Amino acid sequence: MRPTLIKNLTLLAGKKFQKIVKASLLIEDGAIRCVGNDPVSTPSNTTTLDGEGLLAIPGLINAHMHIGDSIAKDLGVGKTLKELVHPLHGIKAQLLANKSREITGKAISQTAADMLTCGITTFVDFREGGPQGIELANRALSESRQRILLLCRPNLLYSETDVTSEADPPSRFLKKSTRP
Repeated sequence: MRPTLIKNLTLLAGKKFQKIVKASLLIEDGAIRCVGNDPVSTPSNTTTLDGEGLLAIPGLINAHMHIGDSIAKDLGVGKTLKELVHPLHGIKAQLLANKSREITGKAISQTAADMLTCGITTFVDFREGGPQGIELANRALSESRQRILLLCRPNLLYSETDVTSEADPPSRFLKKSTRP
C-alpha cells in the first residue's frame, strides 16, 4: 500500500478536538503517521491528494447496535416496539429464525462496510443467538477493518408467560457482580 499525503485538509485538532485547523495528513500502512501545517517530508512513492473543502474528523463510534437486524432495515417502519422485538412473536425473532445464516452473515458484513464509509470506525454489537450468534458475526466481520466489540446474552428459552410478565432471566444465567 503506497503512502498517501492529503494536503489542504480542514481538521479537528487539539486534545478535545476544540480547534479547527488547515493541515496535511500523511497515511502509511493504513495508519495516520503525521499531521501538520508544515510541508511533510514523504517517501518518493507517495500519492498526493488535495483535501480542499474536506473535513477530517476522528472515527465515529456506534456504541449500541444490533447488526443482525440489518437483514430487515425498513420492515419496522410504523410498527410498535413490541411488534418489532417481542422475543417470540416479533418481526426480528421471526426474521432471524427464518433467514439462513449465510443471508444474515452477508447482511452483517455489508452493514459493517456501509458504516465504515460513513465514518463509523468502532461499534458495539448486541448479538442475538447466544454463542452461535457471536460465531456468525465473527465470520461475517473477519475482513472488517473496524474495532468491534460483540456482546450477547445466553440463548434463553422464554415462555409466553415469561415474556408477558417481563420476567428476569433464570438465576443460573445471571452473573453476580463482585463490585461493591
